Amino acid sequence: MIGLISFLAPLILGQAPVVPATEISLLFAGDAMQHKAQIQSAKQGEAYDYSPCFADITHEIAAADYAVVNLESPIGGQPYTGYPCFSAPDEFPIALQNAGFDLFLTANNHCLDRYTRGAIRTLHILDSIGADHIGTYDSKDSFERFYPFITSIKGIRIAFLNYTYGTNGFTPHSPLIVNYIDEEKIKKDIFRAKTLSADLIVACLHWGDEYQLLPNKRQEDLADFLAKEGVQLIIGAHP
Repeated sequence: MIGLISFLAPLILGQAPVVPATEISLLFAGDAMQHKAQIQSAKQGEAYDYSPCFADITHEIAAADYAVVNLESPIGGQPYTGYPCFSAPDEFPIALQNAGFDLFLTANNHCLDRYTRGAIRTLHILDSIGADHIGTYDSKDSFERFYPFITSIKGIRIAFLNYTYGTNGFTPHSPLIVNYIDEEKIKKDIFRAKTLSADLIVACLHWGDEYQLLPNKRQEDLADFLAKEGVQLIIGAHP
């Protein structure tokens, strides 16, 4: 599923807005994952070709000023597997990047499907193709340097946060860091985003009950908490 959101925001200088206002569009998509049949369909000899999968939506992704995708399949290396423990080919994130996605979210319930080693390998693959990513970190130093992630789009500083409700019972081991939903931690992250002069704070959460079309009470309470703390845009994934 793809969602496109546009903002019309004045640039602020002191207390006076600068005219004209700046309009930016953000696109969110997910969950990007690979089941066994999709992996087999993409196989071309020893390589994997996903370009046909995105051909009909690339123009829509490219039209956004910034596109975000929830990468729910680890790039954990061979053997490539689908449900219940995923590991997609290295070509998969490359295809997503070529389709126009700028930021990859990695905190989700499948991020540890290939355990800590697979999660760290995923991050290194994303680094190797020059892709921005948030949600999991290969060291404390990486977390402190790159979180919260802030990017400037048409002069608007946007902070992106990413958290998951859980990791299907798997536990991350040092040095890997996974952003779990924790209100005290989130509050600190939001405060830091504000101190870094973010004009807009976006929280991307992996939450809720699978296959349910309406939010549960926990989601509603968490959304109220995020809004109260100053998050202007809440994006959900998973259900």
